[in-house]
Amino acid sequence: MEYVGRIRPHDKLDPRFHPLGQPGPRVKLIPLWAHKVPYGLRVPLVVFVYCLIGWNARHFVYSQGPRTIQNVRIPCYDEKTMEDEWDLRFRQQESIYHYGHVYYGMQEKRIEEAKKNGLLPGDVSNSRPKPRTLLDDKITSPDISKF
Repeated sequence: MEYVGRIRPHDKLDPRFHPLGQPGPRVKLIPLWAHKVPYGLRVPLVVFVYCLIGWNARHFVYSQGPRTIQNVRIPCYDEKTMEDEWDLRFRQQESIYHYGHVYYGMQEKRIEEAKKNGLLPGDVSNSRPKPRTLLDDKITSPDISKF
């Protein structure tokens, strides 16, 4: 709690202080329920709630997606644009650790297309085996159309 310098004209003066230096009403800076949150989590929680409210407000106000000044939708998430974006990331080898499964799916798709066009032999006996991962039971080959 903190004193502020605003005094009310009809309040009794506090004899401990000079008449021109009266403390005024006490002000609560933080609501009392905020002290129930552990001290180390208060600021991260406030930042998280602020970001959450801002994110939801932005999606509420701009729910229709990007548009031009003529109100024509900009196709920034269409199939071609996303494919070009992943192709650029693949060629720059950006974050192989995180996007490796996407790159692997892209490479498998290219190999299949090359085999269909006759640029690669159909069945190569000395080809590398498919690398096994922990997710092989759930995901057989990544589908890049989701990204």
